[in-house]
Amino acid sequence: MSHQGDSREEQDMNKPKSVIKRIYVPTQVRDLPNGEKLKIPGHYRDPSR
Repeated sequence: MSHQGDSREEQDMNKPKSVIKRIYVPTQVRDLPNGEKLKIPGHYRDPSR
């Protein structure tokens, strides 16, 4: 059984990070004034300072 090892790895990954290095921006669809729809795919960006 390797479940114990797997759960230990997950716990390490889920530790809270003191510094947020990047923010995930979900996919957005914006309606432009001219009637077009602008789709912005999900992406990571630097945290705004």
